[in-house]
Amino acid sequence: MVCLSCIVRKLVQYSAIMYIFLKLVYPMQHIRIQNDMTIRDIFDQRIKEPIVNVFTQGLTPETLTISFSFGIVGGLFPIPGVTTIVCQIFVMLFTLNLPACQIVNVLLTPVQLMMMVPFIQLGNYAFGVDEDIGKVVSLFQESITGALSVAGMSIVRAVLVWALLAPFAIGGLRLLLLPVVRLLVSKKKTRE
Repeated sequence: MVCLSCIVRKLVQYSAIMYIFLKLVYPMQHIRIQNDMTIRDIFDQRIKEPIVNVFTQGLTPETLTISFSFGIVGGLFPIPGVTTIVCQIFVMLFTLNLPACQIVNVLLTPVQLMMMVPFIQLGNYAFGVDEDIGKVVSLFQESITGALSVAGMSIVRAVLVWALLAPFAIGGLRLLLLPVVRLLVSKKKTRE
């Protein structure tokens, strides 16, 4: 049986990949490699510049910064496999840059998996629940239904803590990333 959320997640991932492909690869058909070009020139011309153009095309540094911030926060959502949908919702609600948000989301997958346990522990602590993570792991080994009944509420508490911390994280990330993005965009403009 195929779940609807799996289909939606794959469609969102493929739409982001197709968007990047059409913006990056398709326009490069007219690029010719000259004899005096170095590997760095080829890398800059075929990979670096198109990626930078997708991220900065018609965007202000503020918009990019907010897209990166929402991508980071959405990428750390405590339920695995749902981060793409969370970032897509952010993109729709706040009119963000889809490639910037989704690429940051995908890059944060290993960090998201590492942050699940701290979010569960923080959720348990915030709601005054004294639950051992080792107990949940041992329950998964014994019985999946028993583990889900215990871990299910832990995950709900983790999501609630994430939702409480998300606005502060987005604001803090925006303040940290804005000078960096402004610097990168200004360097790109001075080279042109």
